[in-house]
Amino acid sequence: MSQKLYFILQNGNCTHQGGGKFIRRFPIEFINSQNIKHIHFIRSQIEVNRNIPSNVSFHANIVQKNPDYDNFVGVLSVPYDGRKKWRQLYTMEDIMFHFRTVNGELFVPGSEPYNYLIELMLEY
Repeated sequence: MSQKLYFILQNGNCTHQGGGKFIRRFPIEFINSQNIKHIHFIRSQIEVNRNIPSNVSFHANIVQKNPDYDNFVGVLSVPYDGRKKWRQLYTMEDIMFHFRTVNGELFVPGSEPYNYLIELMLEY
């Protein structure tokens, strides 16, 4: 029987690796599970200097089937009617992610305050 666990990425629980790249360890139960694993993209939000930009996308290593496509997951701050999900083809210990503009440039907030929240569901 599979388990489901909501997994939140936000300021404070992820490590900023510099250059706009972030990382967070998956729960040990998800990492060690022998079941088929899926990661669902539920919703997202980003705020920069108290404004919500409309041109930022979320990219992560959860898209394993086509890593050459820069691992596009979804556009931030846009409501989704349904969930997007990806089957995990191999075991990962960490989620690595970054943000991009619609021009494809890495989105790295400067000195202005910013917050992000990505809600995922781990199924294992």
